[in-house]
Amino acid sequence: MEKMYFSRLSSDAKSIVNEIEGHIRKEISIKLGSNQFASVNVNSAVISIPNSDYFSDGPILHELLHLKRYYLEGVAQVEVYDLFRDKVHKDCVNYIDNDIEHLAIIPIEVAMYPQRREYWMSAVRENITELELIRKNNLIGGDVISRNFNTIFRWIFLRHIIKDYELEARVKSLLESFGAVEKAIQLDGIVASNLPKEVFVREICDFYEFSTDRISLKYASGKEMTLTKYFQPSVVEESNSYSL
Repeated sequence: MEKMYFSRLSSDAKSIVNEIEGHIRKEISIKLGSNQFASVNVNSAVISIPNSDYFSDGPILHELLHLKRYYLEGVAQVEVYDLFRDKVHKDCVNYIDNDIEHLAIIPIEVAMYPQRREYWMSAVRENITELELIRKNNLIGGDVISRNFNTIFRWIFLRHIIKDYELEARVKSLLESFGAVEKAIQLDGIVASNLPKEVFVREICDFYEFSTDRISLKYASGKEMTLTKYFQPSVVEESNSYSL
C-alpha cells in the first residue's frame, strides 16, 4: 500500500495489510472515484473508495477483512457468469455474496473497532426506512425477490450481528407485510447451520430458485493468485469444473 495511505492506518490495520501483502507479494492499491468495495484480481488487490477524505480505519478495515477472507482464507467469491447479464439476477447474487461475507466480517470489525457498531446500525436503519417507504407507497422496489431478500437479510443481520430489538421489530413488521415471515425463519435456520460458503450459496439458490448454472465461484489460490472460475458443465465444458 502506498506510504501516504499506509501511514494513516492504525497498527491493527497495518498488521492486516502486511499480512495480505506478504502472502500475495503485491501491494494493495487504493483507487479513488468509485463506491467503497474491495476487488480481487490476478495482478492486483484493490480497495476502491470515493475520495481520499474517505480513507480512514473503519471503512478500510472492512475492505481489508474482505481481502483477507479471499486471499488468506481461500473463501470463494460468488459471481454471475459473464454470458448472463440479467440485472435483477446479478444484483441478487451480489447481495448473496456481500451479505454472507458480512456475517463473517462485521463481528470481527466491531470487536476491533466498537464504534463501527453505530455505523452499521445507521446503515441498517436507513435501509429499513427505505423498505418502509416501499411498503407505504405500495412499490415493488426493483422486484419482489430482491425486496424480500433484502428484508430477510436485514432481519438476520439484526438477530445475529447487530442485536437491536427495536429495529428487529420494525423489520419483522415488514416481513409480515411482505408475506415473508416463513421464508425468513427458514433462511435463518440455514444461516444458523454454519455451512461452508459453497454449500450455503447452493442452499440459498435452491431456496430462491435461482439457476446455479448462471453462477461462478471465483477463488484466489496459491501465491501466484491465479483466479479460477468453476461453472456448471451444462454452460461451459471444463475438465475440472465444479458444479454448484
